[in-house]
Amino acid sequence: LGVAVAVGTVYAARTAAALAERVESAGGAAVRETEARNVYPLGGGHGNGTTPLFLIHPGAGTPFCYADLARHTGPEIEVLGVAAEALHGGPVPRTVASMAVRYADLIVAARPGQPVAVGGWSFGGILAHAVAGRLRDLGIEVAALVLMDAVLPTDGLPTDEELAERFRLEVARNLDERLAA
Repeated sequence: LGVAVAVGTVYAARTAAALAERVESAGGAAVRETEARNVYPLGGGHGNGTTPLFLIHPGAGTPFCYADLARHTGPEIEVLGVAAEALHGGPVPRTVASMAVRYADLIVAARPGQPVAVGGWSFGGILAHAVAGRLRDLGIEVAALVLMDAVLPTDGLPTDEELAERFRLEVARNLDERLAA
């Protein structure tokens, strides 16, 4: 077809027919509208009044690793993924705290005045913990914090240097596993 379609648009469309509609309505132009938001519908409910679950990206920056999980939540839970803005040419945050501020703002903009649940896997869990704290500071009810394989110290969040070292070690381990296979 010769039309550039953002990965998030594919997930947001949910069906091939809905994706075809978006491509046709773009009239041959690139389909990128969801990239600007950095919040992607992954599955489950469709904003039907239930508490939405926002899953924060792990170290790779994309939330699409949660798509299978979202398909199994059922229609009663709306699942949305939060992607790193740097993936789409946005600024590269320097700290977990700055990421938490930005992601909390994205979540509030996506579902203003609504209680939310926040979660994440691995580094995404560390970010989700920080985002939940920021949302509470803003007076937003956090109905649940869902952490998957995320290590949080009991005496506060790790320093940026500790997080960078954990990330480096995780990438090295993943590369070693792939090279060994």
